[in-house]
Amino acid sequence: RGACVHNTVYNPDKWPDVPEKARAGEDDEDFEIRRDSIRADRRRNIPIEVLVRDPQYWYPEPSSRPSYAIEAYRKTVAEILFTWPQMRFRLHDRRPTDLVEWVEYWDREWCMYLCDGEEVKAPWRHGYGFMPFAGLKARAIPLTTGETWAMGMLWAVKSLIKYETALFRQNADIIRRYAWLNLLVWSDDPKGIEITGSPGEIIQLSKSKQEDVRFAEPAETPEALRDQWAKVSAEVENAVLPAAAQGNVKGSTSGYDTIARIQQARARFEPLRKGIQALVAHDCDNVFRLLRAKVREAITIWGVDGHDKDMEERLSPD
Repeated sequence: RGACVHNTVYNPDKWPDVPEKARAGEDDEDFEIRRDSIRADRRRNIPIEVLVRDPQYWYPEPSSRPSYAIEAYRKTVAEILFTWPQMRFRLHDRRPTDLVEWVEYWDREWCMYLCDGEEVKAPWRHGYGFMPFAGLKARAIPLTTGETWAMGMLWAVKSLIKYETALFRQNADIIRRYAWLNLLVWSDDPKGIEITGSPGEIIQLSKSKQEDVRFAEPAETPEALRDQWAKVSAEVENAVLPAAAQGNVKGSTSGYDTIARIQQARARFEPLRKGIQALVAHDCDNVFRLLRAKVREAITIWGVDGHDKDMEERLSPD
């Protein structure tokens, strides 16, 4: 689709509490093993998640820096009851697979959940200190409504895509109708020849009549149709990925022409590149904010750095 929405959230379920004392009937050795196991889990897991959300269900404030956002989509009853078991009395007449309308509201301080128009929980302060959603448009278009976030890279050529689909169907229909090689039969004596109602199928043909049978040439799609299909497909492809970005600069008469094509590709993708860079930086900033506001403990992150080397760092909320 091209558009992208990230949601940075704190998930305490991924970080179990470290026990301070043994359970009833648990000896000291078992207690130490259990505590070390939980500490290992806390070291491997991070209670902060960056979720990728579907932009077509996201409705931010129409601004370059939204102060609030609404996410509205459909969830199954089973999903809701797993997280909110107290909703069972409201959804008692629904099957687990039934879909219901789920709406979330988030701003810098407050959040609220609605299920089929009813409050799941009264609005509460989430304590993040920031609005946890951030979005990236697919194209450099003005943000006037929330729907513009869901306009994908193919939005400008949607009419051409419909035409390309029609040409594809025409071509497929011709191939389907004339895929079988037709048999032409001519004879003054029809005895010994029996043809079924299925095109291209002969049940019986006497040996003496084989010389009277010829295969017809297979039908081909008209050249004009193939050329038109190729042109439309090329227009759609170039609208999304310019020739220079494909590594295709054939026909360039000079270095200046090549540079001009490369500049066109950069003009197309530079806003997207900068947007992704800013979105990742925004996510990292939100992770540090949650580390200070909610986790309040050092966490370990690991992965691969920019030089393809394994890395492990300890992050402190300070």
